[in-house]
Amino acid sequence: MNIKKIGLILATAIVLVAAIIYGGTYGTVQQIEIDNTAIQLEIDGFKLKEVTVSQEEKIHSSDHTSIYKVRQGIFLAGTLKIVEKVIDNGDKVLFFEFINARGKQMDLPVTLTVKGTDRYEKFDMMAEAYETMDEAYGVDVMTDVKGIYNLYTANHLTKSMLLSHNYVSKKVTEENDTGNVSKVRQLIEANQFGEVEQLDGGLVIPFSMKTTAKNDISESWMMISAEPLFENESNATAYKEQSNAEQHSSIKWLTINGMMSKLHTDTEPALENGYGRNAFNMANDAILEHYQETEERFYYNMLVVLVNKLLEYKESGKQDAFVTEYTSGLLKEQYNIQAPYINAQENEVIHQFLYDTQDVLQDEALSSAMLDYADFLAAQRARGNVIYTRNGYYITDYMALRKNEEVKKSHASLKQIISKMNVLFEAYKVTNDEKYLKAAVSMLNGLEDLGERWVNPTTGELWGQTTSTYEFSDSEDKLTQSEAMKTVAYLEELNITYKGVFNELVKTLQ
Repeated sequence: MNIKKIGLILATAIVLVAAIIYGGTYGTVQQIEIDNTAIQLEIDGFKLKEVTVSQEEKIHSSDHTSIYKVRQGIFLAGTLKIVEKVIDNGDKVLFFEFINARGKQMDLPVTLTVKGTDRYEKFDMMAEAYETMDEAYGVDVMTDVKGIYNLYTANHLTKSMLLSHNYVSKKVTEENDTGNVSKVRQLIEANQFGEVEQLDGGLVIPFSMKTTAKNDISESWMMISAEPLFENESNATAYKEQSNAEQHSSIKWLTINGMMSKLHTDTEPALENGYGRNAFNMANDAILEHYQETEERFYYNMLVVLVNKLLEYKESGKQDAFVTEYTSGLLKEQYNIQAPYINAQENEVIHQFLYDTQDVLQDEALSSAMLDYADFLAAQRARGNVIYTRNGYYITDYMALRKNEEVKKSHASLKQIISKMNVLFEAYKVTNDEKYLKAAVSMLNGLEDLGERWVNPTTGELWGQTTSTYEFSDSEDKLTQSEAMKTVAYLEELNITYKGVFNELVKTLQ
């Protein structure tokens, strides 16, 4: 027997053994049943082997996670992860993530078939322009989601589905001199779902989980309901117009691990199409307000998704606050503060959003959100994130998580000083815990210590911020009289003595 025949026999044997071990060969159609068999997911040309199945209870929902090893013939093509979030109203949000394990382009052809439908109506969510340009964020190539499809059988609505797009990206990290890394995503492609077709077997929705190289990540998501996601088309139109107008913060690229947003042009590592997880944008007040006004299912479902993604994000950071996981070039230049770090102002907005959602979702993790933030503020003196004055201090606007001799304290802005004081006073009012009062009064003392130095002698207006060496300057975010008067109201209600110098600062705002 010659060498060629031996090689052929060995190759054949390897293929046969692989087929036995991995349960299939190239060319099979793998079917996954979703939504009690009403929706069928088919992946042609690949074999899937389920390796992990789990279920986890979340706020007003449960997550059903399935992880598959994807094989093309005998080769491992990648890993497919599907998370089926079941909302407590029966609706579902599906998340798909495919990670390429091979060193070449790999497209996972997916066909979603919704059985038992005979027609559909589409509400288009996309804006006419494909790219948006912003001076601070550069070009954002992502459009809004594809649209909402209402499916009917004999003129009876059976499904209402929101479809996103397919986003292809690669993780990019950069180690900094504090020993940590800045984490971003480079968006490679944003691909639309294929054209929906109504066939005899039901509605067919084709889309491809595309990748261009090894370790590429391909992600898509969709929302499914047995009831209209929007009962009122004018409400759907209002959301579309707002989402198209506010491209930077609108909900487009949702992933299993959170929402991706276009990053500021000074973000490091610097990428032309740099995106990242942005907790601040996930704290979407507009979604909460729209639900309170309209009670549309879409808003409720999205509120449940955003709240859970935020809490998961915070937990993944392993801190008592939300961390920013990518480096700001400006903060690095000014203070050598690099990722991961904490932005106190964004944290206040996020915690306030979580607290405000308790009126709808009624959960202990939400009702305690502002106290959690107050605990964080009260701990900052012990962590060294304060600017001392003679009798008090100011909590800084930014906090580095890992410090070395090159890291400096950030500035403290007047608007944030007042805002933090108000959070601490409210926490004391609710709990009667002296630690909140002590921290708030220390900040009040800090304002009284520097007094008139907060007034710009040239303009007579208040400076916006100060450094740790008391160098005052303007800032874009100005303190308002109503915010300062809120502090005065707390002082009077809690019977806290304060000096006339604070009143003089407040009068400067008139």
